Amino acid sequence: MRVVVTGAFGFIGTAVGRRLALAGHDVIAVTSRPLDTAPAPPFPCQAARADLRDEASVRAALADARPDAVCHLAGLGKVRESF
Repeated sequence: MRVVVTGAFGFIGTAVGRRLALAGHDVIAVTSRPLDTAPAPPFPCQAARADLRDEASVRAALADARPDAVCHLAGLGKVRESF
């Protein structure tokens, strides 16, 4: 199965992406960072660039990836804590 993982470069996304890859799935890791500067996740995958705040870039990434499933694990990285 081809699975797109948003947030695959983060803590939870890395764990999910690794498990999917170990189970034999094709993983497409989505990041908003330029692909030439993003660190590679520690599991076999393809990388795709999309800014989740931009519908057109998400549609383009999904059209290119043609996934069977999407694991949406991305979030805002610099959010202050609320009490």
